[in-house]
Amino acid sequence: MSIEGGEGPHSYRPSGLGPLWSQTRATCVSCKDAATFREMSDAYFPLCFTFFGLGERLQLRTLARRWHQELEASRCETGCGGVLLGRAAEKGFGGLCWRLLRMGADVNAASRKDDLTPLMCAVFGGQLETLDILLQGRADVNHQNNTKCTALMLAADLGHRSILQRLLFARADVTLHAGDSTTALTSATQKGHFDVVEELLHVGQEESSLADALWWAAEYGHACIVERLFHYNVNPNFVNQDGSGSAGGKALRIAAHKNNESVIDALLHGRANVNATSTNGFGALAVACQYGSHRVAHHLLASSADVNARALNGRTPLMIASTFGHVTVVEELLCFLADVHMRDREQNTSVLLASQSGHTRIIEALLRRNAEVNAAGQCGWTALNLAASFGHLAAVCSLLASRADVHIFDEAQETAEMAALANGHMEIVEVLQRAK
Repeated sequence: MSIEGGEGPHSYRPSGLGPLWSQTRATCVSCKDAATFREMSDAYFPLCFTFFGLGERLQLRTLARRWHQELEASRCETGCGGVLLGRAAEKGFGGLCWRLLRMGADVNAASRKDDLTPLMCAVFGGQLETLDILLQGRADVNHQNNTKCTALMLAADLGHRSILQRLLFARADVTLHAGDSTTALTSATQKGHFDVVEELLHVGQEESSLADALWWAAEYGHACIVERLFHYNVNPNFVNQDGSGSAGGKALRIAAHKNNESVIDALLHGRANVNATSTNGFGALAVACQYGSHRVAHHLLASSADVNARALNGRTPLMIASTFGHVTVVEELLCFLADVHMRDREQNTSVLLASQSGHTRIIEALLRRNAEVNAAGQCGWTALNLAASFGHLAAVCSLLASRADVHIFDEAQETAEMAALANGHMEIVEVLQRAK
């Protein structure tokens, strides 16, 4: 049957399309093979749905009927009808969805353009009515597209609570993972959809999914979700498979990096291990010291974090803060009796690390706590050798004021003056010569 008919119900011509409509009809009729018809469908279906914004349902029903007639005439697979079904579901046209389902449209066919099934399209559009119609039409509630995404994951990501409830009632599987290991729970957690998270927790979750949600909540700063996860007995000591240690420890390190005190509070209240470390031995306190999170460092120390905990390279929180120049963090650590004499695997002390980077105020703070000013580290370098070699004049003056010895030779038989001269720091050379 041709859609080129003259008068009558099949000769309807939508207003406003002009020559484009005639060209489209002619192309449809000339397209006799299913493969070519499918290739062109992506251009035709959007044309039909330009009317959705105007709400001209009669036109849509007429167009849908004509498309089905052409599909039958060319013996096209019903997957093309699924594309139209998805568009109708997204826009909330329940009557059109029923008609397409009766005409045999594939209820689980994913669009080649956006890889969404009709059920996912209904979720995307927030259309509860068409969602129910598709479910009654036996749509697979757990169907996964090419990225392993499900309608439930999409509803969780978009925060559609009522739709998510309907999918759960239809026995959507909360344990399914997308291609990137995302679940419905982690999707809702990342977006901060508290009510959706609550619904998903109520139906029960795997221990690994709860653990993942915990550190995602820390990543995005959702303290209220962290608290809710502990209410549903998330295990903060669950060990992640990615080698990052316990879930609670990972969440604490993330919160320390983000300088998020409220999340730190919620994690500690839920009894996350404040001294839990990653595979490289870094704990939350070490991360706070690296990024200069003074208040977080204080919070962790007040919660019994080990002030002298060593990472795998032997460095303590004090060494890390001294290296990165965070004066307030160093002072906080010293108030909690951090050991100024400890050395890392390369025999560096906190004073040596601060001197190499030229952090004068930190050097002075450490020396006030009786750090050894002439202690030698790797290759026999002292704090004065390092400060002079790297051209830190203020640090050199501070060390000299604390009676640093200008006559000490390193393993290469160089003094601080010789090191400054070799690196072209003539002003420091003059200062050291006057100090002899």
